[in-house]
Amino acid sequence: PLICTFHAFCASLLKTEAAIAGLPADFSVYDETDSQDLMLKIFRRLNKTTPVFSGPQEQQLATKLYYKWGQILSNVKGSEIKSGSIPRSALDECSEQERDTFKDYVSMLASRNAVDFPLLVYRARSLLLAEEAVRKRWANKYSWIQVDEVQDTHHSEWDMVSFMARQSGNLALFGDLDQTIYGWRGSSPNE
Repeated sequence: PLICTFHAFCASLLKTEAAIAGLPADFSVYDETDSQDLMLKIFRRLNKTTPVFSGPQEQQLATKLYYKWGQILSNVKGSEIKSGSIPRSALDECSEQERDTFKDYVSMLASRNAVDFPLLVYRARSLLLAEEAVRKRWANKYSWIQVDEVQDTHHSEWDMVSFMARQSGNLALFGDLDQTIYGWRGSSPNE
């Protein structure tokens, strides 16, 4: 059996399928702190703001930007997903400052051969959606799929589960719909 988080699974899938995904096989993964720091640095540069290191307002801004970024990627509908890029329409609800920050952020991650947690799921999801051979190869690897804490699964993670379980039809979901803690990240157990 393979026991892992969604992010670990997506990282494994993308490293294995790196050539098809358009990623270097040795890409690195930025955690939330690294991602927030980079996003804040880009936001400051674009908006010519003076850094206030360790200020609570700056940390709140970094956190807000990062969570908004994650929600944007998890809410992209399957028909809008583009392999390797973010559809322009996904940023329609953002301010100009946020759009510019997110665009530079993606470029900066790419220049560093890196992805963040939301991009791991988005890129794996887009690969499974766009590449039938990849989808079949990975779906055929597992005869059972089990998801624990399903109440904290957001739309894009649910797509991943659906792709993986479609072949075998064997899917077990465990959780408590009254205990979701990731609404800020897009989980919505009642949908």
